[in-house]
Amino acid sequence: MSEQLSALEELTICQQLTSLKGRYCRSLDAQDWPTFQALFAPDATMDFRGAGSTLGGNDLLHGAAQIVDTIRAANVGITSVHQCHTPEFTVSSPTEATAIWHLASHLRWPEGSPVRAKDGFGYYYDTYVKLGGEWKIKLTRLARILNEDVSAGR
Repeated sequence: MSEQLSALEELTICQQLTSLKGRYCRSLDAQDWPTFQALFAPDATMDFRGAGSTLGGNDLLHGAAQIVDTIRAANVGITSVHQCHTPEFTVSSPTEATAIWHLASHLRWPEGSPVRAKDGFGYYYDTYVKLGGEWKIKLTRLARILNEDVSAGR
């Protein structure tokens, strides 16, 4: 626990960050791009290098607008389910925190696509900052431990 915060203050921050990550998964899967963009700091970074992503080689993104534009384009026609579990939080101050989230993702492409289905598992390493009274994602980095084409089973 941070020396600057009471246990209740730290617990409150952890709950707020849990809700933020929940909105991340929900808005991504619903392709609700305005909500998704609002979760990021304006100067946020998304680092999916080496994560076996489907971003077409554009795996290091800077700025909320570029993040959303790239993720939107990569998700056209895809149905996704992202689930983040068992966070490990570190609250550094009333306005800075980090978390490691366990990720399970399930992606399905439309009929006729070269890849039909992928299941992925790994970890999100997130850095958060509080701006204007709201928690925002400053950095999200994905490290996959498994990214498997499961099309044969469909």
